Amino acid sequence: MPHLPEELIDEIWRHACASRIQDAWRRHERFGYATRGAWPSVLQHLTRTTSHAKLSVLRGAHSVRREWRREPESWLFTTSTDVDAIVDEIAQGYWDVKKSC
Repeated sequence: MPHLPEELIDEIWRHACASRIQDAWRRHERFGYATRGAWPSVLQHLTRTTSHAKLSVLRGAHSVRREWRREPESWLFTTSTDVDAIVDEIAQGYWDVKKSC
């Protein structure tokens, strides 16, 4: 059985490592808020405060998930009116606006 050249093996290894790092970062970006200690309380509060559909909209917004990661305690004081306003702002594109250089 022929052996692969050493340079090709190194390249395959680098790609595998990069892929693993990318996967870890994507998991962090998408679900990092759930690793916070306050997340169960936030989720319980939001479940009581809003509908499942609105909670899904919130989960879909990168900026909201970033806030859940950085300052989850502030979400413990949101009212259904607050959530409705945030969902409307998300729909209008005020959250997750891409910054231009």
